[in-house]
Amino acid sequence: MQKRHINKDALRINKDRLLKRLIELCSIAGSSCKESKVAEYILNFAEERVGSGLIIQQFPPESIPTGGDTANILIRIPGVGQGEILLLSAHLDTVPVGEDHSIVLQDGILRIEGDSVLGGDDRAGVAAALEMIEIGLMFPDKHAGLEILFIVQEELGALGSRTLDRSVIKANFGYNLDGETPPGSIIVRAPRKAKYMCEVHGISSHAALAPDKGLSAIKIAGRIVSDLPQGQVDSDTTANIGSISGGGQTNIVPDYVQITGEVRSFTSEGFKKVSDDVERICSTITVDSGGRSGFSWEHAYYGYSVDPEGSCITRFEDACKRIGIEPKLLTSPGGGDSNNLNALGIENVVFGLGMHEIHTPNEYLVINEFYTAVEILKEVVFS
Repeated sequence: MQKRHINKDALRINKDRLLKRLIELCSIAGSSCKESKVAEYILNFAEERVGSGLIIQQFPPESIPTGGDTANILIRIPGVGQGEILLLSAHLDTVPVGEDHSIVLQDGILRIEGDSVLGGDDRAGVAAALEMIEIGLMFPDKHAGLEILFIVQEELGALGSRTLDRSVIKANFGYNLDGETPPGSIIVRAPRKAKYMCEVHGISSHAALAPDKGLSAIKIAGRIVSDLPQGQVDSDTTANIGSISGGGQTNIVPDYVQITGEVRSFTSEGFKKVSDDVERICSTITVDSGGRSGFSWEHAYYGYSVDPEGSCITRFEDACKRIGIEPKLLTSPGGGDSNNLNALGIENVVFGLGMHEIHTPNEYLVINEFYTAVEILKEVVFS
């Protein structure tokens, strides 16, 4: 028992190092498809530690079909302890940042000066992952092996994690360090999401000389939009119309309109019902109006619900209890890389880091909250 106490003290996080790295990372601009500078930061960090046993696997940019200036990075830390190999992940991109990107630390709060975003989503996750690498290299006897995955293009709909090959990842469970939820929380359930595009084809004519020869695609689209499911459709399912575009000059009856939207649901039944309704409404109204329709779906990610008896939840709960924090198991209406990791058969939850007002100029991190989150993570990883 005394030996465990000494080891736990030795395994403490280095707060000064962690804060320095967090500020450095938040200072690097790297929106989706432009993540090469933060990737370079991580690779420089990793290459300095290769002699300690760290292994780097950098995937080529062409492995991401959507393009971009870099791709996913996988770092392996060998261990000799008991248990299972554990996966940690964080994404490299942020939403676009403005030119005025001055980082300010005041009264224990990290924020931005000017009209921009801090980028703590997900620079905080990257910083936490690098701290776990530091500890994992120093104490290989405290883990059975770590895999740390740095993923591109999460903010575009988890595109980078769609390309992952299950065969290159040895771990069967892990934590996605991307939670804006409070320290001591994980997201254990998230919905399936798909985007749709409905194309409405009418007939073009001169709006003044031959209005009766035309068939307005805008008029048809108006009927469709008024009938499409929107908002909270049922307790598990939401739907939204994102854009309507088409038409042109005022003297031409418009012959084309495009409607885009999305459907999310925690249940396969709810998703099927609402998505079938969307497709039926678009097709039926267009054809009944004398026009033609086209319809397509773009899969974003599948939903997930993690087993409460599985390694992710039980390990997290045990870690929280050891340091006197009540664990919170949350459901999120959003989705991201954890959805794709679970779809690969890797049990995965989103780990709360205490981000605040992400994607806005008001974004901030309370440093003591961040320390608490990383302390919990350390306890999870090296328990």
